[in-house]
Amino acid sequence: MKTIIVATDFSPISINAAYYAVELAAAVQAEVLLMNAVAVPLVAVEAPVPAETFETMLEDADGDLKQLQEKLLIFSNNTVNIYYHSVLGMLVNDLNELSQELNVFAIVMGSQGAGVTDRVLFGSNTLNVMRSLPYPVIIVPKHARFKGINKIGLACDLKDVNDTLPVEHITDMLTIFNSSLHIFYVSDTEEDNASILPESISLQNNLMKFHPKIHFLTNENIKNGIFEAAETENIDLLMIVPKEHGLIYSVFHKSISKDIITHPRMPIMTIHSR
Repeated sequence: MKTIIVATDFSPISINAAYYAVELAAAVQAEVLLMNAVAVPLVAVEAPVPAETFETMLEDADGDLKQLQEKLLIFSNNTVNIYYHSVLGMLVNDLNELSQELNVFAIVMGSQGAGVTDRVLFGSNTLNVMRSLPYPVIIVPKHARFKGINKIGLACDLKDVNDTLPVEHITDMLTIFNSSLHIFYVSDTEEDNASILPESISLQNNLMKFHPKIHFLTNENIKNGIFEAAETENIDLLMIVPKEHGLIYSVFHKSISKDIITHPRMPIMTIHSR
């Protein structure tokens, strides 16, 4: 069975993401795994920490996970299988190990965690999770609720689409939700569309049966250009493809990457080439 992993630090934003994940799981007939990575205290690096301390931290995490599980089961009318797992370690590494054991549909995280807490270094790890793990990651904005996915947006730099675009996964998502597809190409300068025409034609051919609509846009701020176009088209889920070069990597870079993660305007899914 497909599994949606929810990485939570028990902040309100991450708990909201858990509710989003449960509704998503109901739509795709998946189960939900609530996961909390208990961070090793910084003092443990300089001085030994009694094993009992770690045991207490894990017990506390399990207690909070159980409470969240109970609330989510009531919310779902017990129609979604929800279980939980806590681990002592680093979020990215533990998520990777856990994901390898499961049939992961997606990893769901809140747009901004509690930051440095006694339990988890959450907010700073979100970008690392999105870049490092080969699984789809959905970042849920504050107060966002799952209302179906009727329209999917894809931010694309229209470069080497045949080699870099995970068409199979995009196709899967469009098929599961019977969604329409809008492709957003945003440049910070006026360009001759003839220079990107071959790539846009190739992309349309790859996704022909979904009749995608490609939007060619110009905006000095690429991030704002993508979000504004997605809002205009009432996009329910915006897909991005992290790449080492090109538009998507530049969007998820330095201060811009932090801004997108902490202040997204809609749920964002990162997908990687298979």
